[in-house]
Amino acid sequence: GCGASAHRKGSIKIKEGDIQSLNECETDPLSKREINDRTVQSVNEVRCHIRDILYDVEIDTRYAFVSQRGYYPHQLNKPNQDAYLCHKVLGDEDALLFGVFDGHGSEGDLCAKFAKKNFVMNLEQELGASLRKSFGSLNSQRS
Repeated sequence: GCGASAHRKGSIKIKEGDIQSLNECETDPLSKREINDRTVQSVNEVRCHIRDILYDVEIDTRYAFVSQRGYYPHQLNKPNQDAYLCHKVLGDEDALLFGVFDGHGSEGDLCAKFAKKNFVMNLEQELGASLRKSFGSLNSQRS
């Protein structure tokens, strides 16, 4: 709903003017239009075909996403604080990374976007360094 049950229990303090009709919110949940306005989703499912080299099997993967912006009676236009990613790790067609970043607080949306933007780069730098070190160790064992 619109936070009305929490308001009736006294756990949320709603000030006059924060919502269009305080009485309406106390009795009615969000309308379908209001819920749709708070929701973002993928237009279509995304299909990925990957090969599991450990078990030598082909895997068809499909994914989609949906995220609904939280309801804050004192901040009706607070941005969605969720971000997601699907990324091919190190450009490998058979290695997918899925991530969900759930921001919180006054700048949660910025935190989630920062994590989404920088996580893959940091992970790939660490993986790349580890791979170079492993290959170097392997080469030195050869002689």
